[in-house]
Amino acid sequence: MFNLIENAIKFNKSGGGVYVAVSQKGDDFEFIVKDNGPGIEKIEQALQPYSKEGTQPYDGDGTGIGIGLAVAQGIVEAMEGHMEVKSRKDYGTEVRVSFGLKKKMCRIRE
Repeated sequence: MFNLIENAIKFNKSGGGVYVAVSQKGDDFEFIVKDNGPGIEKIEQALQPYSKEGTQPYDGDGTGIGIGLAVAQGIVEAMEGHMEVKSRKDYGTEVRVSFGLKKKMCRIRE
């Protein structure tokens, strides 16, 4: 989740805002990060490793290598969660991550 917050700050416009929320919705834990930066035009491409789509900070001084969203999505999926990215050019990006709250039972072998 740190990476999502860091990206929202890094790729935002000067003086832009970042919104972070954590809530419970039914049996799910939901984590939301929103910014009002330049947005991501090609979300599917931005979710691919080493994609440079959406990696230019608002001031044009890009340092990203294009793995942040792909890594975040991989971690979320490995934890059996769901990540949704919505974005609109010049209005910002919203990333919602959710995980089920029901604990899984496991059996320990002796």
